[in-house]
Amino acid sequence: MLSMAAMDILGGLYTGMSGKQHSFLAFVTDFLPKAYPAGRLWKLRCAVLHNYQLTADVMFVLAPQLADRHLTVVNELGPGGLLIHGACLTEDLDSAAERLILRARQDPEVASRLIRHARRHLLMMGGI
Repeated sequence: MLSMAAMDILGGLYTGMSGKQHSFLAFVTDFLPKAYPAGRLWKLRCAVLHNYQLTADVMFVLAPQLADRHLTVVNELGPGGLLIHGACLTEDLDSAAERLILRARQDPEVASRLIRHARRHLLMMGGI
């Protein structure tokens, strides 16, 4: 749940728009490894954040011995079932957030959107 919310927040910082499918997909597409299916993650995000449940085609695991199966097909879930390993997702999301900060340092337009959005929406969280 926190990973989905983090992608939402980072997408808002990146595009300047919160809680929008466009901002979520833009962040996933531009900063997460290409193996992540952006559209499926959006559907997962909606199910997790609004209904507190996974989609039927996703298996979320934490077992260390399954880390090498992250983002692999799980036929038991139906056609195209997907296994997501929690620690791998967290590591990839952390790296993606770092890449966003690096992009903002190099691109004044991204930096401006990030700062404006943060000031507008994150002040309630302690301000910047």
